[in-house]
Amino acid sequence: MPTPVTIWRCDYCHRRKLANKSRLVKHENECWYNPAVRSCITCSNDNLGRCLITQHLRSDKEPPTINCVDWEPQTPEDMDSK
Repeated sequence: MPTPVTIWRCDYCHRRKLANKSRLVKHENECWYNPAVRSCITCSNDNLGRCLITQHLRSDKEPPTINCVDWEPQTPEDMDSK
């Protein structure tokens, strides 16, 4: 008989799925899609990988900047345009 297993999914990226809840909580605290992390991905100054403030162009192999001093929260209009 199969055994039921609980899988936890990240509320921000919706990609990470783990069976261990504490590991998922750790992931969510570091997830680039979590606005509290203040990464380029959730910043209104990000324009297709280029920061509108610093003009830094992030490559696909480079992780986004986190805890950025120029970070501003995205508006609904920003989210529609991405």
